[in-house]
Amino acid sequence: MFIIYILAPLAGHLINVTLLYSEPLPAPGPRARVAAPKKGRITKMDNIVLEATTRVDFIKAFFRTHNIDDKYSPGVHSGPDFKFWWTGLR
Repeated sequence: MFIIYILAPLAGHLINVTLLYSEPLPAPGPRARVAAPKKGRITKMDNIVLEATTRVDFIKAFFRTHNIDDKYSPGVHSGPDFKFWWTGLR
C-alpha cells in the first residue's frame, strides 16, 4: 500500500510517497513459532506533475519514486491500493 502526501508546488508538485509493506516470514523450523509478519515503511520524495495526468501515469510516477517501476505496471482498470492525501496549496 502506498500513502501519498502532496506538500507544495515546484516543478510539478513535491510528492511524499510512503511504501508500506510486510516483510516475508522466515521458513518455519520444527520448533519455530509462527510470528506475525513485520511491517515496514519507506518514504521518498519526488516532483510529479499532476495537471492533466491520468491515473495510470500517476501510479507509474510513484512506482518510479521507489524504483519499482520495472517490476509493476498498472493498467487502466487495475493498480495497487493507495491512499491519497491533499494537504492544500497556497
